[in-house]
Amino acid sequence: MNQLGKFNGVLLVSDFDDTLYGEDMRITRENVEALTYFTREGGTFTVATGRARPNFAPHASHIPINAPVILSNGSALYDFRTGEMIYETFLPDRVREDLQQMARRHLRLPAQRCHLPSPGAGGHDRPGGAHRGYPPALEQGHSPAGL
Repeated sequence: MNQLGKFNGVLLVSDFDDTLYGEDMRITRENVEALTYFTREGGTFTVATGRARPNFAPHASHIPINAPVILSNGSALYDFRTGEMIYETFLPDRVREDLQQMARRHLRLPAQRCHLPSPGAGGHDRPGGAHRGYPPALEQGHSPAGL
């Protein structure tokens, strides 16, 4: 951090999708230049996004981020400069079973399955993580009520 920078002590956090990363699927040159100026003048910049680390990682090197990034809707804090996962939290194991029971009782149409990593499985972005996509019963054309 610059000792005499005009933005010393200022933290700027931006959302990513439809904010920093526009509808045209790019980060404007003007935004990159402004953020570069901000960080060169001592400012601290990071992103807070709903994206998981693997989905955000390709964009991280194109932005002058100089602080850990808030990922997965606040459930992870990752430092792209060091490659370190600083903080990660998971839903309790019981959530998977509760959601399956709720789906059996209440859902009548196929619904997109959300990803629920379990701590023992290594998380959603590591080998051994939870499965993605529809449960096997839905992929075979069965309704959730028949799970």
